Amino acid sequence: MHLEKPVTVKTYEALHKRIYFDQKQKKIYYAFRMGYEGEWEFGQILEEKDIPHALVYDSELENGITTQLDFVVITSHRIYLLDIKNHSGIYHYEKGDFFKNGEKSNNPLTQLNRAYDVLDILLRRKNIKLPIEKKVIFINPTFTLYGNEPDFPIILRSQLDDYLAKIKLQASEINDYHHKIAAYIESCKVNRTHIDTKISYTYESMAKGIWCDNCHSDKMQDRHKYFSCMNCQQFELKSDIVTKSAREFYLLFPNEKLTSSKLRDWCGNRVSRKLTGKVLTKNQCK
Repeated sequence: MHLEKPVTVKTYEALHKRIYFDQKQKKIYYAFRMGYEGEWEFGQILEEKDIPHALVYDSELENGITTQLDFVVITSHRIYLLDIKNHSGIYHYEKGDFFKNGEKSNNPLTQLNRAYDVLDILLRRKNIKLPIEKKVIFINPTFTLYGNEPDFPIILRSQLDDYLAKIKLQASEINDYHHKIAAYIESCKVNRTHIDTKISYTYESMAKGIWCDNCHSDKMQDRHKYFSCMNCQQFELKSDIVTKSAREFYLLFPNEKLTSSKLRDWCGNRVSRKLTGKVLTKNQCK
């Protein structure tokens, strides 16, 4: 299953490679990255279970309030709203609040309920009557929750296989109706091509170069039509790397023009101007 990285994750990754992050910025970046890694892992598990379904991933919806939906899994008989958390460590639930190391943490049940309310309103508008089941899935096996109650809509990693097995047992083949529901939810998404991270930066202040898409190392060795990473040994076509670099530029500077010369500079002069020109013409990256 291919999950497109959310624009927030892509933006922070692009910035992290090119500017210095203070501790607060690093914490935010790692939280977004860990969140995506947890969602990616769940996506792989869901695919392996071979449950007939239509999927909507990473939906930002607005209905008076803005809310984020990780996975909306549409089966023949039910719609599953699944919020994936990649938390680690020991948490406590006490009197409506979550705590870690004695400090109050964001309550994932509050977030889940808000997402449920927005999704329920959107579906009612189209007279879609499939019931919605909501769950927070803690994907990390090192996560522990004390105070967890049986009626909480919470699935721990140790419970996930059984939970998905029950969904599969109840699910039959889906049809065009279910795909139309997925298309409708997709159409309600707030599509963002860039975000405001509140981090101050300029083109001149940013590091220029190319980085490995796999491990984010800048130790890339020229191999004629490819670059190879000296850290993880992954190979990637130069044209693909340049294309990604151009998209990162537009992500960080959505209102600026990108020329062949500027793209070559953005890549640390590691590629030819001929290639950057070809990439811009072929892909129309903006």
